[in-house]
Amino acid sequence: MAHAEEQERTLIPRARASKRLAISSRQIGLATAYAVVGTGLLWSRFAEIKTSLWHDEIYTVQHFIDPGPSAIFGAYNPNDHVLFSLLGWLTVHSTGLGDSAYRLWSIVPFIVGVVLVTFWLHKRGGAFSAVAFAFLCTTSTLLVTLSIEARGYGLAFLEMAVMTIAAYEALTRPSNRSLTVLAAAGVLGCWTLPTFILPLFGVSSVLLRRRALRRPLAARLVVALLAIGCWYAVPARDLLSSSGQQFGVPLPWHAPFTGAADTLAAAFLLSINAAALLPALLVMPVLIAGILKLRRELPVLALITVVPVVFTFTALTISRLYVEERFISFLLVPILIVAAFGLQALVTPRPALGWVLSAMYVGALVATLLLVFTVLSPQFTRMPREANRDAARAVSSWFAKAPRPVIMNTPHPADVRYYLRHILPRTVRARDLEQVLCSQSVTTTGVIFVQQPHGVDPVNTSCLTRRGAKVQVFRQWDRGLHISVWELPPRTGDSGRT
Repeated sequence: MAHAEEQERTLIPRARASKRLAISSRQIGLATAYAVVGTGLLWSRFAEIKTSLWHDEIYTVQHFIDPGPSAIFGAYNPNDHVLFSLLGWLTVHSTGLGDSAYRLWSIVPFIVGVVLVTFWLHKRGGAFSAVAFAFLCTTSTLLVTLSIEARGYGLAFLEMAVMTIAAYEALTRPSNRSLTVLAAAGVLGCWTLPTFILPLFGVSSVLLRRRALRRPLAARLVVALLAIGCWYAVPARDLLSSSGQQFGVPLPWHAPFTGAADTLAAAFLLSINAAALLPALLVMPVLIAGILKLRRELPVLALITVVPVVFTFTALTISRLYVEERFISFLLVPILIVAAFGLQALVTPRPALGWVLSAMYVGALVATLLLVFTVLSPQFTRMPREANRDAARAVSSWFAKAPRPVIMNTPHPADVRYYLRHILPRTVRARDLEQVLCSQSVTTTGVIFVQQPHGVDPVNTSCLTRRGAKVQVFRQWDRGLHISVWELPPRTGDSGRT
C-alpha cells in the first residue's frame, strides 16, 4: 500500500512535467510557424516596393491620381479603383513622395487583412487553421503580384476580411457594432471595386435570415447603398457602361459550382483558364473537406464563407460579364479560410487508409505551393514587372551626353515617357520604324531606340549593330521579359543636333 502511494506521488509530478513540456513544445512550434510565415509575408511584399511601376500602375497615376478628384470622380474607368486613387492623391501626390509610396496603400492594407483574419481564426477556429490561412495568403503568387501593385486590390482584400469577421461576430454575438462594421466594410469595398457589391449582398442575405438582425441590418444597408450611390453619382452612366468591358472571359455555366476551386487554383498557378476543370478538380477535395468540417464545427462560418462566393459567381455567370481572377481576388478571403480548414481536416489523424491517402495529397499540395513560391517569389522581388524606369534612366543618361532623337517601339510608349519627364520621344509609324532607324539621317544625328517585344512587331536592329550601336537590356518578369535600349552616338561634330 505504501509502495503504491509512493509510486503515485512519483508519477503525478512526472505527468505534470511531461504535460508542461508538451505545451511548451507546442507553443514554441506555433511561434516558429508564425515567425516563418510572417517573415515570408513581409519579405515578399516589401522587397519589390521600389522597383519600376508597370503599365496599370502608371495608367492609374497618370489618368486619375495626378489630375486629382476631378478625374477620379469625373468619368468612371475600370482602371480607376476610386478609393485607392483618392487616398493616393491625398497622401502621396499632394506631399510629393516618390511614386513607390503609392504601393503602400495596397501592401499595408493587405498585410493588415491577413493578420486580422489569422488572429481571429486562431481565437475562433484554432491554431492550425490560422497558420494555414496565413501560409496560403503568403504563398499565393496571385496575391503576391496584386498586393504589391499601386492599385486597389490590397484595400479590397482588407475590406473583405473585415466584412467576413464582422458578419460572423454579428451572427454569433449579435451587436449593432458588428452590423455597423459590416456595412462600413461593404461601403469601402464598393468604393474601391464596384463588384464588391456582390459579396456584400451575399453576406447580407445570410444575416437577414436572422429575425433579430433584420431591422438594424436593413437600416444600415439603406445608408450603405446611399453612400455607394452618392460616391458614384457623377460617373454613374460610365459605371454602367463599363460592364461591357471585355478583359477576361465570360464564366462557364458550371462557375457557381467550380468557380471557388478555379479561383483557388489560379491563386497559386497564374493564368489558368477560367473554363478549365482540371485545376478545379485537383483542389476541390480541400474545399469539400473544409466545408464539411465547418458545417460540423462552425456552421455559421460555413454560411458566411460559402454563400457570398456562390452568390458572386452565380451573378457573374448569369450576367455573362467578362471576368479575370484579379477582378474578384477579394473572394480569396473566404475561399482561403475554407481551404485552411480543409487542410486541417485532411491531415487530422484517424485509423484508416483514407487518412494516409489524404495526408499524402496534402503533403504533395503543400510541397507544390512551396516550390512555386520559392521559384517565383525571388523572380518577383529581383526584377520589376516592367522595367520602364530602368529604360528611362538609360535614355536620360545617353541623351544628357549627346541629345539626339529618341524613338520607341513599345506597346505603351507613355509608360517609359512617364519617367523621362522632359525628354519627348519622336513619333514614328510602326511600318516606317525600320526604314527610319536605318536611314542616313539617323546615322548622322545618332538615335536612342527603345524596344519592348510585347504586343508589337519587333524591329530588326541589325543596321544599328553594324553601325556600332550599344545596347542595354533590362530584364523584367512579365510583358516581353525585357526592354532593350539602343544607343547610336551622333557623328563627331554633330552632337548638338536633335
